[in-house]
Amino acid sequence: MTPTSSTLSAPALSLDRIEIRYEGGSIVISPKDKDRFNHAIQERVPALKTDDNNGLIKS
Repeated sequence: MTPTSSTLSAPALSLDRIEIRYEGGSIVISPKDKDRFNHAIQERVPALKTDDNNGLIKS
């Protein structure tokens, strides 16, 4: 998961987005509360750690 301002996703008003890359592709989302979203993901996937860009990477 990496912070992005890509306009390639759905027509959301916010450019404060997250790109989630996975085996087979990627998706760009714009959660209402990015910090809470990241925390929820980390609770479900403890192997993810914060990287230098405030993204989450599998360690």
